[in-house]
Amino acid sequence: MPGYGPARVAAVMATCGVGVKRRAGDLGEAQRERLLAALAHW
Repeated sequence: MPGYGPARVAAVMATCGVGVKRRAGDLGEAQRERLLAALAHW
């Protein structure tokens, strides 16, 4: 994620319950929604 360091990415991904190595295209609809909601708070 451009503009985010490894620690911040790990924190955001952990918040939404998605593995750090996952790519956005590989996420399911619910995971994508959780990721977007988590990013809205950062």
